[in-house]
Amino acid sequence: MPPPLASPPGDRLPDPPTAIVASNNQVLLGIVDELSTRSRRDRPTVIGFDDVEWARVLGITVVAGDIEALGRRAARLATARLADRTRSAEHTVIPMRLITRAPSPW
Repeated sequence: MPPPLASPPGDRLPDPPTAIVASNNQVLLGIVDELSTRSRRDRPTVIGFDDVEWARVLGITVVAGDIEALGRRAARLATARLADRTRSAEHTVIPMRLITRAPSPW
């Protein structure tokens, strides 16, 4: 049996993490706010999604892609599924790129 993907609630990491990947920009802002109280030496690397302007200004590494293309594809798939409830699920890949910003205080 493979190991779980995440620790059960209440489990603590034995050491502080070296990196945090934020699931969305609101979470990223909360992480940045919390980490701003720590010295730079004690901050893990932070990675966000979407190449928003404030991430560029703060020097945060991000995973970015064509979000409009993602939305258009999702809308087309949802519309097709509503028109034909027997339609099979489709696997869709939207190209993404890692935009590394260094040196980053986050």
